[in-house]
Amino acid sequence: MDNLQRPVLIVQEGPNAGEIYVLEELLNTIGRTQDNQVVVDSTRISRRHVQIKVLSSGTIIEDMGSTNGTWINGQRLTDARRLNTDDIIQLADYISFRYVMPDRYQTARFPLDEAEVVTHTLEDYTDPPQSEPAQPATYTPAPESSASIITLEEESLPAERSTWSYVVIGALVLGILICIAIAIYLWFAPVEFWYWLFELLGVQYP
Repeated sequence: MDNLQRPVLIVQEGPNAGEIYVLEELLNTIGRTQDNQVVVDSTRISRRHVQIKVLSSGTIIEDMGSTNGTWINGQRLTDARRLNTDDIIQLADYISFRYVMPDRYQTARFPLDEAEVVTHTLEDYTDPPQSEPAQPATYTPAPESSASIITLEEESLPAERSTWSYVVIGALVLGILICIAIAIYLWFAPVEFWYWLFELLGVQYP
């Protein structure tokens, strides 16, 4: 793109009417923030409102998803289109430019090669979408061997009593039986037994 004339934007209506902006880059953006080639300080203008690509085949303008829209010669800009000399570019209802490529502006070499032009889209200037929260991992227990599986019937059985518990229970039962036998014997014991018992204990028989 040697010795191509630099197109310009002339403010038609809005702040600083008559001011001229030379499109010196191959990719020029117009917007509210200071990182644009043409800065329009108004809340009605988006951060990156439009982009203008100056190519050897012509000048292309494209709205970058602005909030309040862009119009070319009174028609809403919905897709990228070629600019012609004296086209009127209106941003929202705030400012309008006239695009011209006048012969009286000196020619100059563009600082970039066309191959270096990067096409920006709305996604480049908007916050990235939030990622979905990660789903918690599902724990899958390892399969148990058949030897370790306990059936419901086995779980419902009482714990096996130890040997010593049987011994204690048997001794208690035996002691109770002995006491009952002694009580029965004493109940039916003859009088001689009671004499003998009292003498043995040294107690006077009543």
